[in-house]
Formats: sequence, C-alpha cells, structure tokens
Amino acid sequence: MEQEVIDKLLAIVAQTLVSAVSRLVSARQAESPMSLSFPTFGTLLVGQALGLRRALRPAPRDLNNTRTARPGVARRPWICPTKTKWHWAVGLRHGVWGIVAFILPASVAYGASGYVGSKVCAGCHMNVYRTFSKTDMGRSLSLASNSEPAVRVKQSVVVHNEKLDRYFDVHKASDGIYQSEYQLNADGSDAFRNTQKLAYAIGSGRNGTGYLVERGGFLFEAPLSYYSRTGAWAMSPGFEEADVGFNRPVLEGCVACHSGLAEPVPPGVGEYRNPPFKQMAIGCENCHGPGALHVAERSHQAPVHGGSDRSIVNPAKLDPWLADNICMKCHQGTALRILQPGKSYHDFRPGTPLNETMAIFAAPLGRDEANVSPLLEHFTLMSLSKCYIAMKGRMSCLTCHDPHVQPEANTVEYFRNKCLTCHVEASCKLPLSTRQSQSPSNDCAGCHMPKRSVTIIAHSVLTDHRIVKTKDQPFPTALFNSSKPLQSGLIHLNAVPGRIDRIPALTLFRAFAELAPKDAAYRPNYLQSLDEVARTDADHPEVLSALAWMHLADGPRHDETKAFDELSRAVAGGTTRAADYEKLADLLSKSARRSEAISVLEKGIKLAPSEERLYKKLSLIYISDRQYGKALETMRGTVQLFPEDGFMRELLRKAEQGSAISGR
Repeated sequence: MEQEVIDKLLAIVAQTLVSAVSRLVSARQAESPMSLSFPTFGTLLVGQALGLRRALRPAPRDLNNTRTARPGVARRPWICPTKTKWHWAVGLRHGVWGIVAFILPASVAYGASGYVGSKVCAGCHMNVYRTFSKTDMGRSLSLASNSEPAVRVKQSVVVHNEKLDRYFDVHKASDGIYQSEYQLNADGSDAFRNTQKLAYAIGSGRNGTGYLVERGGFLFEAPLSYYSRTGAWAMSPGFEEADVGFNRPVLEGCVACHSGLAEPVPPGVGEYRNPPFKQMAIGCENCHGPGALHVAERSHQAPVHGGSDRSIVNPAKLDPWLADNICMKCHQGTALRILQPGKSYHDFRPGTPLNETMAIFAAPLGRDEANVSPLLEHFTLMSLSKCYIAMKGRMSCLTCHDPHVQPEANTVEYFRNKCLTCHVEASCKLPLSTRQSQSPSNDCAGCHMPKRSVTIIAHSVLTDHRIVKTKDQPFPTALFNSSKPLQSGLIHLNAVPGRIDRIPALTLFRAFAELAPKDAAYRPNYLQSLDEVARTDADHPEVLSALAWMHLADGPRHDETKAFDELSRAVAGGTTRAADYEKLADLLSKSARRSEAISVLEKGIKLAPSEERLYKKLSLIYISDRQYGKALETMRGTVQLFPEDGFMRELLRKAEQGSAISGR
C-alpha cells in the first residue's frame, strides 16, 4: 500500500516536472552567453525522479530490517535508509536511464537535431568550459546591459554625424541601455527623436562591440558601436554614409557566426523566434556538433570502439582539411558565401564538408592586386603560406590555435612556442640580439604574421594569417589563382579535394547575382547563369524574380506581360525581395486592380517590416483608391517606424492639415 502511494506521488512529481519544463521552454529568456537549456535541466530532474522512484521500492532481498506488520497481516520487507546505499546506487543508475529516455525529445525541444547546450557539456568538461567561456568566441554574444561598454556608460554619450546632420546617443535607464537618433531644428528643439532599447551586444570587444534591437519579433542593428582601440562610441560599420535609423535587419547569415544557436524564422530576413537565441555565445556544439547522442552514450557508459568516441565530433582527430572546414564556416567571411539549394546556415555539421552546406567563392586576383584584407580571410591566407604548402595537408588552424584557450598573458611566448613545434631557434636568420632588442622581443608572429588595419571596419586591426618571410614579401597571385578549381571564372575556395567539382546551377546563379551589380564585368556570366537556371529551376522565386526584372529592363528582352506573370509567381512562392512586392503592386495598380495591389504590399510588409518603400507605395495606392483615412493611417505608421525620413514627416504634416480642413 505504501509503495503504491509512493509510486503515485513520484509519478505526479515527474509529470509536474515535465509540465514545468514545458512552461519554461515557452517563456524562457537566454540569461548568459552560454545559458543552460531548460529542457535539458528538466531532463536531469525527471531522470532523477525516475531513479528515486526505483530507489524507494522495497529491496529485492531482505536486509534483516523488517517492519512488524499489523495483526493478521504478513510481514514484508522494508528499507532502512542507513543500510541501502547499494539500493540508492541502483536508483541512481535508473535515474541515468531516465535521463537517456528523455534526453532526445528534450534536445528536440531545445532547438533541433540533438543540441543540448554548453552547460550540459560542462557537467563533465567543467575546466574546458570555464576557459572557453573567457575566449573571444565564448563571449561573442551577450545581453546588452551586461556588456562591458554598456556597464561603463555613466552619462549620455553623444555622437554627431555631420554628413547626415544627425545626432546619436547612448544612455542608461533603470530598465536597461538605450540608443537614440535625433535631429535638431534651428531653435534647438527636436525635429524627431527615435529611442530604442538595446537587447543584445554582439562581439567579444576585442576590436569592438555592436548592438542589436529587438522589435516585433525582428532583430535590427543599432547605429552606434563601441570601438576598443579608440575607447569611444562611433557609427556602426555601414551607418556612416546612409541614415537607416534602427531598420537594418540582422539576417541569419550574420548571427550564425556570432551566436551559439540562433532561432531564425524562415525565410531568414530578420525575424526570429522568442527568444532569438537558444544559446547566445558560440559554444561547444558549434565546433563539436550536436551533443545529445554523446550525452546519452556517456551517461550509460556505452563502450567506445576502436579507441575513438564516435558519438561526438573531435576536430583534433579529423582530417586537417575537414577540421579547417569548421573554422572556414566563419573565418572565411568576406569571400562570397553562397548557400547550396535547400540549405540554411544551421544545416552545417562539423565533420562534414562545408561545401555541402555553402560554397565559398573568390574572384581571381589581377597582377596588380597584392593586398587581400585580413578580415576573416584566415584560411585562404594561411593556405598561401610556405609553411602550409610545405606541410602538404598536415597543417591546420589547430596547429597553432587551441579554441578552448585564449592566452592573454605572454602571448608572444605562447605563439613562439607554437612556431618551435616545427621550427628551431636556428631557423630565424635574424641575430638573437636584434630580436631581443625589439618590442616585444623575440616575437615570431609580430614579424611573420603582422597585424594589419581593416579598411571595412573602422578602428580595427587583425592578424594577417599569411605567414611570410619578410613583411614586404610579394603576394603569390599566380598560386592564389591556380590553387583551387575555377567555376565560370570564380575560384571555388572550399571545393572538396579529390572530388569532381560540380556546382549546382542555382548556386552559381546566386554568386553572379551578388557580383554583377557591383562589377559590370560579371554581367555576361550573370545572364548566362540566369539562362541556365531558367531551364533547371524555373519555378524558384529567386529565378522568377531575376527573369521578371530582366523582362522589365529596356532592351531586346523587354516584355511586361512576362514580367507580370513572373513577379506574380515569385510573390506567390515567397520571394524575399521587397522590390518584387513593390513592382507587382505598381503593375496591379496601373491595371486598376488596387485591392490586389494592397494585398501584395501587406504581404510584403509582413515579411519585411523594415522596408519603408512598401509603406510609401501602400499610402499612394490608398490615395489612388480614395481611401484617405487608411492612407493617413499608413503614413502615420510609416513616420512612427521611420521618423528619420524628413520627406514623410512633411508629407504627413500636410496630409493632416488637409484632413483637418476638409473635416475627414
């Protein structure tokens, strides 16, 4: 009887835990750069509850501690807590099996495909977890209010952009840290002011820290960043020349390399689930792959065959080229990174060729081009080093870098010792006295891998990963152009060695679609690739969009009827280009199909609420359709979202005056 009561109570406890975990999953917020997975935490509790249930059952053998039964009732074994250590061990074992039973579904709840979160890894690998948490990767994303630059803000910091005639400030409030953009009238009053709360800090702070705003389920970049070299706030990269306010969406491709596990909502144009990150900073599974299977096997001590644990990826035991693919995913960033058809950034798994998820291309260098930016071009530059070439595939990023540890003190000595694993003191022809007289002294990397300024990002320097004999050593242009397969004039940087390099037509088309607007020399390649995908992927929204704009352009292929059909199919298929929605609405409106045009624009605004052009077009169509009240309402919403737009502010002022006079 007592056991039945215990069983029922424990069943209720287990059920309550599962229910509580489910509620936490739906309402959880990431709290730290490497936050614990609530489902996984619940898994541990539920598993132990199941083990406890087993432990409280009567022992399978009499331990000479029996309770005297009531008269007429047979005696039964009872457990004395002081003599049942072995039985608790059995319970613990069953608790582990409870963990195994729940870990896989809990992992699915955590994200997808068996991710468990870094704090689960810390249960067995605490020392590695602690050291990694201090690295730049382990601090790649955090809550904005916890970031070091935000903590140091004591009073409002104001930055004036003279070119845009805009003021920007960063300031604290009781509930967090904020940024504002505003413009002043001649009398000093605000022409407009847009203030947004900062949600996340992106970047470790090594070179700087940027900030993200969360609004309506979307993430946007903030206009001010903090730069570590200057110790000052200044315009974020790309905000110096154009006033985009707080409306530059943060796309999936950006956060994929700055976060542990982002949760973008397809099709990946800046919308995210709540919360946007299952794990904020880069974590264990970014490099080791999903850990659920590993946790399950190690929890019940499954045998390891062949001396290698195949339940988790160990980059150190991979072929060096495959190990470098893990690094290339993010450290080959300024080259052309094109997702393969049907793939997302989340699809890459360590231990597989990166090319299965994305192709990375670069343009061949001309004879006069001897300067490749060090910004995230680490693998390419390393592969053009004599050290790398001489090692014949045995050298990788891990030869010099331990991702789990980032030396802060004695970095010169640390990397010098890395060099000496292959070289000897006599390898350096510079006299020791000369080396020791330099500051810092005897610095191998300082001479052979000098730091260089990054022109794309202000106030930043990065190490050049091409290992050179002297700082003025010529760039091996011919080697760069011939070291990888060529695809229609592009160098395929991450082609799989030893395989025939077959690139899907849609992948090449995407590459040339990015290049052609920036360089007219690629226009013929673009048109040729468009003709190819028109045969192979005729119903793809990107292809339909490209065909439509080709048919809208002046020239021998101009055909507005075809363009209308193609845009209609592209919009129905979910194109992510705002211009497609705007142009289709324009064509519908010209055909007096204004209600359809309005529906198209509303669909586009729902997909991309940061595209001001769609709101403007919607206002104009409402006016054309004499729906003045809705036009006025749309203009007010537009000015609220884009207060920096002086033209719309003035247009709204005049419209409201006209509305007041007419009495509408």
